Parts: sequence; structure tokens; C-alpha cells
Amino acid sequence: MSGRPTVELYRELSRVDPVAAARIQPNDAYRIRRALEVFQAAGRPISRLQSERIPLDLPFIQIGVWRTREEIYRRIEKRVDEIFAAGFLEEVAALRRRYDFSQPAFEAIGYREAAAVLDGELNLEQARRLIAQKTRNYAKRQLTWFRKDRRILWLDFSGR
Repeated sequence: MSGRPTVELYRELSRVDPVAAARIQPNDAYRIRRALEVFQAAGRPISRLQSERIPLDLPFIQIGVWRTREEIYRRIEKRVDEIFAAGFLEEVAALRRRYDFSQPAFEAIGYREAAAVLDGELNLEQARRLIAQKTRNYAKRQLTWFRKDRRILWLDFSGR
């Protein structure tokens, strides 16, 4: 699928899973690719797999852990330092030798930046800063999303 135009992939999706194609915008390359990957891996359309889900009618409580933005950012900085100290660059180098780096899993925060270090396009500090910034942005989007959910019981771990 790598390198194929989105319009071509959408036509293929329309052929193998017209239900999913009707729900997905023709320019949504990510969802089109994902639906085709599921079809290739499972041998069944993603729309059929999604319709077969059995709803679980169980009581549950949603709990969120609240921390200050400063604490979240401090923990992100620490975590970025820890992943590099634990051999993240070596892990990415090994993964690049074994897998096609155009796969969606490698779009996760950090992989492109680590690859850029290995390719000499970024230095380690630049990559570290970019990963921390992207992670902070992601954390902010998560907080915005979850704050809207009134079902979540928030526990304040901020120490305020």
C-alpha cells in the first residue's frame, strides 16, 4: 500500500468493503489504509468485524488522574530522558532493519525523530526537544478530550 495514491486505495476499499468506504471520507488516507490493512490481515471487511462486536452490559466507573500541567510536563521531560537512556535509538535502528518504516505504528511520537538522529538530520538534543514538545501537545489534546466526559471521576494527585 505504501506509495499508492489515496484515490486508488479508496477505490480498492470501495470494492472490498463498500460499507466502510461509505463511512470514510475519500481523502482520509489513514482510515482508508487501516481498513485495507484489517481486510488483508483478517480476510474480512472491517465493517463486518465492527458490526460483530458484542456490547458488554457491565457496570463500570471511569477514573481520571488529575495532575497540574507543570507536573505533567515535568514527567514528560523525565520520560523522554529515560527512553533515550534505555536505548531508544538502538531499538529504532534495529526496527528499521527489520520493518518497513512507512507502517502506521512508526508514526507514533518519537520514531521519526529517532530515525532523523540516526540519519544525521537532527542531533540528539533536537530530537529530545521535539519528542517532548509533541508529547506535551498530545497530553494537552487528551486532557481537552477527557475533560468533556462527565462520566469520569477525577482524582486530584496534584498535591494542591
